[in-house]
Amino acid sequence: MKLTVNGEEAPQGALEAEVSGLMGRFRQLSQEEAQNFGFTTRESMQQRAAEWGQENVVERMLLRQEALTDDEPVPADTVQKAVDAAVERCGGKEKFEEDGFTEAEARQDAEAEVKIERLINKLTAHIKPAKTKEIAEFYRKHRDRFRIPDSINAAHILKHVNEETSKDEARVAIEAAKAELDSGTDFADVATRLSDAPTDGGNLGWFPPGRMVPRFDEVAFGLEPGQVSDIFKTSFGYHVVKVFERRSESLTPLADVRNVIERELARQKQDEVLETFVDKLREKATVEFDPSES
Repeated sequence: MKLTVNGEEAPQGALEAEVSGLMGRFRQLSQEEAQNFGFTTRESMQQRAAEWGQENVVERMLLRQEALTDDEPVPADTVQKAVDAAVERCGGKEKFEEDGFTEAEARQDAEAEVKIERLINKLTAHIKPAKTKEIAEFYRKHRDRFRIPDSINAAHILKHVNEETSKDEARVAIEAAKAELDSGTDFADVATRLSDAPTDGGNLGWFPPGRMVPRFDEVAFGLEPGQVSDIFKTSFGYHVVKVFERRSESLTPLADVRNVIERELARQKQDEVLETFVDKLREKATVEFDPSES
C-alpha cells in the first residue's frame, strides 16, 4: 500500500500499524457495540478499519506538514533530550542503529513533535474552562460512568493445589486453619501463619463482583459482614473467606469527579477545534492511495 499526502509518502508501515490498532480495538467491542458500528462481518470490520486508518494517517500528516511551516527554531537541548530518550527506549545506540534508526531522523522527529505541540497550543489557546452548568450536564448524562458497584471488604486464607502440594495435602491444611477459626482464633493471625497468601493477614481490600474468579465471588458475595465461609475450592486451591464490610451501589459525588469531567470536556473541545482545522487542510490537500503498491 502506498499513501501520499501533498506529494509526501506516508512513513513505511504507518498505515498498516494504524489499521492493526483499530482492528484490535474493534475486536474488543461487545456484540451490541459492534452492531451499532454496522460490523456484521469481519470483512465489514476490516473495511472500516482500512478507511479510518487511512484518514487517521492523512490527518496526522497534514497536521505535521502544517506545523513544519513554523520557522521558529526548536531549542537544541530539547531536541537532544528527545533523541537521547529515543535511543534509550531502543536499548542503547547500537540497538537503535540496528533497528534502522538514525540520529538525524530522530532529530527531525523531535523538532516536528515540538512544532506540532506549538501549533496545537496556538489553535486551542482560546478554549475556556468548562462552566459549572456544562460539568453538571455531563455528570447527569454520564451517570453510569460514575457509579460505584456493590463491593465488599474481605480477607481469605488460601492453600494452593499445585506440583508441590497435592489436593489431599492442601485440604488437610485448610481444614486445620478452619478449625482454628472455629475455635475463635483471629482471622488475620491464622492467615498470617497458615495461608499461602499471608500478606496483610490475607486482606484483599475492597473489590466489586467480577474482580475474582466466579466461584470466589459466589461465596464471598453470599456472606454478611462478620461471616466466615466454609471451605471451598477454586482453580487456585482451597479457600476460607471472611467479609468485613459491604457497600451497596452508589454514585460518586460530583465534587469527587469534577476535575475528571473538566479535563474530558477540555479534551472534547480541543478535538473539535483540531478536527475543524484539519478538515480545512484536507479540503485543499492532494491525497493519493494505491493499495497495490508495496
